[in-house]
Amino acid sequence: MNRPVSWKTHLPALALILVMLGVLALGWPWPEPVADGFDAQGRAVHWAWSPATLGAAIILWLVFFVFDGVWGLVEGGRKRFNPVSLLDEGLIACMLVRLANAGVANGVSPALRAWTWAAGGLALAVAAVLELRRVTAPSPEPDARTAEGATELTSDLSSLQVLGQRWSYWSVQKPPHRFLFGTLGAFCISARRCFDSP
Repeated sequence: MNRPVSWKTHLPALALILVMLGVLALGWPWPEPVADGFDAQGRAVHWAWSPATLGAAIILWLVFFVFDGVWGLVEGGRKRFNPVSLLDEGLIACMLVRLANAGVANGVSPALRAWTWAAGGLALAVAAVLELRRVTAPSPEPDARTAEGATELTSDLSSLQVLGQRWSYWSVQKPPHRFLFGTLGAFCISARRCFDSP
C-alpha cells in the first residue's frame, strides 16, 4: 500500500493562511458583523464578520489533509497526480482575495488586492510543483527479505494444503463511504461559508 500524501504538499495553503493573518492585522479593527443573508420575510439569517474567514480557512486546510490521505490510500502502489490537492490552495486564495476586498473597503491600501492575487497564484503554482514532485519521486526499493519471507510463507502453506484441495478465504472490505461523506459535508459547509462571507 502506498503511503498517504505528504504533509509538504499542504505548505502553500498554510502560507496563504499566514498571509491571511497579515491581512487581518493590517485591516484591524474590523467592523462589526453585518447581515448578508435574508429569509423570504426579509429577516437576517446569516451574518458575516471578516476575521471569521481565518477559522474557515483553517478548517478547510485540515479537511484537505483527510482528502489527500484518502487519495493516498486509493491510488495504491501507483502514484498519480492528485488535482484535489490543489483545491485547498484555490479556495483559501479565493477567501484571501475576498478578505483583501473587505480590507480595502475598510481603509487598507488598494495595492493589497494585487498582492493577495499574486500570493494566491504563487501558492497554486508551488502546490502543483510539489504534487508533481511527489508523483515523479522514485519509490523505495522493496526489501529483499520481504520477498524471501513471502516465498517461505508460500512453501509452508503449500506443505499444509492437502493434495487437490482448493483454497477458500473470506475477504471483508471496509469502504470509506461514511468517512468520505462526512468529510465532504464538512468541506461543503466550509466552502459555503467562504463564498457567503464578504
